[in-house]
Amino acid sequence: LQRALGIGYGRAARLIDFMYEDGIVGEYKSGTSREVLYTWEEWEALKNGDEAPPAPNTA
Repeated sequence: LQRALGIGYGRAARLIDFMYEDGIVGEYKSGTSREVLYTWEEWEALKNGDEAPPAPNTA
């Protein structure tokens, strides 16, 4: 995220926290990447203002 957007660690961390709060990525697990909870199609629908997909199950 930092390299893709050319931003620092603090801003990237805040963006990830916002994405977690919005249910886009899963919770932090030490030593692994966060799981992306939306499919590309669900993201496109959300971005285009279509009906919001059901909230993903993060359990």
